[in-house]
Amino acid sequence: TVGGGRGMIDKIKIMFVCTGNGCRSRMAAGLARHIGGDRFEFYSAGLDCMEVDPRAAVVMAELGLDISGEKPQPIDPELMQRMDYVITLCEAAEEGCPEAPDSVARLYWPFPNPSEAEGTEAEIMAQFREVRDGIRHKLQEFLDGFPFEITGS
Repeated sequence: TVGGGRGMIDKIKIMFVCTGNGCRSRMAAGLARHIGGDRFEFYSAGLDCMEVDPRAAVVMAELGLDISGEKPQPIDPELMQRMDYVITLCEAAEEGCPEAPDSVARLYWPFPNPSEAEGTEAEIMAQFREVRDGIRHKLQEFLDGFPFEITGS
């Protein structure tokens, strides 16, 4: 939105929501901050709060992004009211996320929870990378749709 005709552009506020805020929404916010640059404000939250899954931190560190020190955030309905977009990343979040006013666009990008992946450590890590890369691809497409140059890489 353009503020007061002065040419100032308000930051676009986006909240990512998943079940526990320990993996998908945390990876999405970390990736978004990296890709989106300073034209956006990104938040992440969960229906229930869990610490960052260590494997999520590892696959993000592979891209040079550190999400290990972030604290889990419950959904703050007041903060949610101020978002431009709320993006739910799983069916549980889509169903359990509080309603937001009509001014808040709601998007649903379902991704499996890699924290629930089974198999060898290599297979589980492959699931984390697959979800990370899927979120990154979806984010890139979404952010590329905004009518200004993205400053991140």
